[in-house]
Amino acid sequence: GGWTSKGTLRTDVTAAAGSPDALASASGHGTHDGAAAREHEAGATVDAALTAAPGAAVTGEPIGNDAAASTSPGNGTSPGNGAPSANRAPFGTATMHGNGAATTTRSRRSRKMAASAAAKGAASASAPPSFPASAAPQMQRPPSLELGGAASQLAAAALVREAVEAPPQDAVTSALELLVDLSFRLSLGPVSEDWMVAGAGAARVLQQASRAGWQPHLLASFEGLELLLAQGSRNRALPVLWRLSDSVPDWPASARNLRDRARRCERRVVSELLASVDGLRPRPRSRFAQEKSLVYLVAAGPEQLAAELDTPIERARELARVVQSYDLERRSSPVDLGHRGALRRATEELAERQNEFESGEEDLREARQRRRQALTRVNLVLAERGDLEHLVELEPLTVAERVARLQARVGTAEDAG
Repeated sequence: GGWTSKGTLRTDVTAAAGSPDALASASGHGTHDGAAAREHEAGATVDAALTAAPGAAVTGEPIGNDAAASTSPGNGTSPGNGAPSANRAPFGTATMHGNGAATTTRSRRSRKMAASAAAKGAASASAPPSFPASAAPQMQRPPSLELGGAASQLAAAALVREAVEAPPQDAVTSALELLVDLSFRLSLGPVSEDWMVAGAGAARVLQQASRAGWQPHLLASFEGLELLLAQGSRNRALPVLWRLSDSVPDWPASARNLRDRARRCERRVVSELLASVDGLRPRPRSRFAQEKSLVYLVAAGPEQLAAELDTPIERARELARVVQSYDLERRSSPVDLGHRGALRRATEELAERQNEFESGEEDLREARQRRRQALTRVNLVLAERGDLEHLVELEPLTVAERVARLQARVGTAEDAG
C-alpha cells in the first residue's frame, strides 16, 4: 500500500512481509515479544482444545467477503454462536492494506472464538442437559371419581326405591315371630328344609327393613343369618339367633335371653319323653333330663339308655321307639307359625280321649293309656313353642279342666289369627 513513512520503515515492512507479528508492529498494533509469545501459546491451546473437546466442530462461516473458522458447540446450538459477522474490523483495531494483515487479524479472532467455543463445548459435555420449561413433564390430575349425572340419578332412584319398598310393620312382626319359633325348633335339633327356607325368608324381610332404617346396625346380622339358613347350617345359625334375641328391641318379651330359655324348653321335652314310659326310676330320669340334650337322647341306643337310666333293656327299647317316632314327626312337621295347628290338633285329640275315658265304653286301662299319650303330646307342643308358663299353670288342673283351658286358648288364638 502507499506508506508515507521513511524508506527504512518500508524496508522493514517489506523484509518482514508474510510475518503476522511484524505486520502488526508496523501498522501500529504490534506488541512486545511477550505478547507475541502469548499469541502463539493461545494458538497452541486452541489446537489442543479442538483436538480434546469432542463437542466442538469447526465450520466455515462467511465473515464479510472472506471465510473464517467458527465453532459449533456439541450441545446443539446453531453454528457461529458468538462469532460476530461484519465487513470491517471491530472498533479500535487498525486495518492494513494487504492480504497478510487481514489474515493475521482474522486468525487471532478465530483462535479466540475457537477457544471460547471449546470451553463451552467441554462445559456442555459435563453439565446435565437442560430442557425448556415447555418440555418439562407435567403432573397429570387423577380422573374424577364423582358420579356422572345419569349415575347419580340412578343411585338416588335406588335409595328412594329401597325406602318405598320397606316392608310393613305386620311383615316385620311376623318375621320376628317365625324366627322365635324356628329358634326353639333348632335348639331341639335339625328341622325340615321347609323351615330353613321359611327362616331365610324371614331374615330377608328383616334385612330389607334394616336397609330402610329399622335397626340399621343389625343389617350385617340379618344378612349373615339369611345366608346360614339358606345353607342349612343349624349350628352356626343358632348363635346368631341368640344374639338377636338380646339386641332387637321388638323381639317378643317371652323369647328374651333365647339361649337359656331354649335350653329349659329342651329339658322339658326330654323330661316329657322319659315320663311317657312307665317303670323308669325317677332319680336317673331327672339327672338324664338335666344333663343330656335331645340330640343325645335320639342318638343313644337301647343298651346305652338302659345303662344310663338304670333300667331293663325292654324299657330302654320302648323308650327308644317313642323317641325315634317323636323325632321323625318333629323333623317332618310343616311350617306352623306358633305351633297353632299342632296345638289345635293336640287339644282335639286330648278332648276325644277324655270323652272315651269318661264314657266307660272302652277298656279303662287302654283308655287311660291313650289319654296319657294325648296329654304328653299337648305338653310336648307347649314345650316346643317355649310356652313353659302355660305348662306350669296346667299342671295342677284335672284333665277335663286342662281341655277346657286349652280349647279357650286355641279359640282365642284362632280369632286373633
